[in-house]
Amino acid sequence: MTKETTMTTQMQAADRRSAPSARRGALLATLAAVVCLLAAVIVPATASAANPPGTFNPPVPACPSSSPNWCVASFSASTTNADGSADTQAGSHPFESTTSFDFSVDGGGVPTENMKDISVNLPPGLIGDPNATPKCTVAELDINGCPVDSQIGTLALDATVSLFAGAQPVYNMVPPKGVAAQFGTNLLLIDAFVTVKVRTGGNYGLTAGLTNTSTLLPLFGSTLTLWGVPGDPGHDAVRTCPGGTTPCPSGGGETPFLTMPTQCGALQYSIDADSWQGDSASSTFNDPHPITGCQSLSFNPSINVGVGPSSADSPSAVSVDVHVPQAPDDPASLAAPSLKSAVVTLPPGIQLSPAAANGLQACSEAQFGPNTSAEPACPDASKIGTAEIDSPISADPLTGGIWLAQQNANPFNSTFAIYVATEADGTLIKLAARIDANPSTGQLTTTFDGTPQFPGNPQLPFSDFKLNFFGGPGAALMTGETCGTFSGSTDIQAWSSPGSGPDSSPVPTVTIGAPCGGAFAPTFTAGSANAQAGSFGPFSLSFTRSDSDQDLSGLTVNLPAGVSAKLAGVPQCSEADIAQAQAPGRTGTQEQQVSSCPASSQVGTVVTAAGPGTDPFFLSGKVYLTGPFNGAPYGL
Repeated sequence: MTKETTMTTQMQAADRRSAPSARRGALLATLAAVVCLLAAVIVPATASAANPPGTFNPPVPACPSSSPNWCVASFSASTTNADGSADTQAGSHPFESTTSFDFSVDGGGVPTENMKDISVNLPPGLIGDPNATPKCTVAELDINGCPVDSQIGTLALDATVSLFAGAQPVYNMVPPKGVAAQFGTNLLLIDAFVTVKVRTGGNYGLTAGLTNTSTLLPLFGSTLTLWGVPGDPGHDAVRTCPGGTTPCPSGGGETPFLTMPTQCGALQYSIDADSWQGDSASSTFNDPHPITGCQSLSFNPSINVGVGPSSADSPSAVSVDVHVPQAPDDPASLAAPSLKSAVVTLPPGIQLSPAAANGLQACSEAQFGPNTSAEPACPDASKIGTAEIDSPISADPLTGGIWLAQQNANPFNSTFAIYVATEADGTLIKLAARIDANPSTGQLTTTFDGTPQFPGNPQLPFSDFKLNFFGGPGAALMTGETCGTFSGSTDIQAWSSPGSGPDSSPVPTVTIGAPCGGAFAPTFTAGSANAQAGSFGPFSLSFTRSDSDQDLSGLTVNLPAGVSAKLAGVPQCSEADIAQAQAPGRTGTQEQQVSSCPASSQVGTVVTAAGPGTDPFFLSGKVYLTGPFNGAPYGL
């Protein structure tokens, strides 16, 4: 149920083209009933005690005089224990979860308008595991032969005519390709299916919906009961065996299907609908029983950081794996809370590599679309790694990429930021993180916590969140200059916080091995292009350090006796010009930033190469003559 899929309705039936017209009419009416009924398939629901599932409710009240002609006249939801009391324990597996809704009818009990599209939004964190039970195939559903243990609940209609007596079974289906979860029912040879999606770009709750419902049957509402633990013997009385017999015992285990949110607080459900007449209706329901008991949840994440190659001062692939142990698949166990935020300071042995700038592009916020459900459209040249999320409720890992975000034009307005997107079977998770580099040490801190405009980590469980940054000469990250084992720090918060206690702080470590840095043997060349005594000519000098050498801290060059420069008539770049070029917040290209120096003060050019490995990043610039500097009469 945590997979994003295109909201669709599919219907299949035995060949009815040769059936008598009366049978075709009945099937069409049934088809309409099924379509409307399944608007609630994915939404937990039961009818009230006065109107149990399978009975036909009296007409619901019409819309208030202040409302449109068509409205959601009633909408409610609840999660209960086996004794009927409200289940409010965070991370628990309820006995049943229920939702009911009715649309307005006129004085004669006929719906005031015909439903077309319906979607119900569940609270974030209320999730289901589509792999908790066996699954039924379409062929089995066609003949009412679904495995007993694939039933996950029951359904009932609120309609103005009686077509079905008693609640109908709902089954967990084998989903089509690209769909993670699908649920279905069969009524008079008609199959109907409903899928769910994750609200990508929003709060990542689940949304269930139905489109293009039929107008053939005056239907004004429906109810559904979903079982928290389908194999629980407490459901045997309403479980349906092949052939339609009840009660029916389960032959499988008691694996939880539904899980309550792990964040304490109020729960809100909402419904949105459109009619064929062109009107819209919506409603919200605030559960009067808020989630409690977050202090009973266990949250013990760990983190592992790996580098390869691990030699000092070299571009390197870097992997980061945040692991969250999951609770046993046991109805009595409470789920592990989902990760809400993570602040990870990598060990000082890992830094940004300037060599990565060769050919590197950035992904704009519009291209990534953090607040949309669209696939990222980031340039290939902005991709710096891969990502993977392993979830206990997903048969397949969610896989995707890491992209470099535009500087100062990302959700954090920060110099460095990354975008992460992973997808599997239609579910798309989009995250963003701010990266801060210590200006003195280069140590990196990555923060996954969202912003007011951009949601943070979703309330969806995962066992591993893996980031793998590319290696090679153009790697985004590099190792430090010295060998040894280095430690970082973390501050990881669960969605159950603050009720579950203090944040978790596992310590990431990394070991940098030989060949080690620390040597210092730079090379130096210098000379004039014109060897004629007493003549003018260009003069060049070059310094080079290897990857194993320490960084240059200072430089003094003593020219040979007799080598001099004629400075007469050369204008100087003033201190005011230099201060303007170095002003904080100055933007633009390198050429624009130093353009305050007069062109006539240029006396040469400079090229620098930065970054380890065989493919450093080259920058070119200009050399200008200045006035007194550091006690000398001139400077460059």
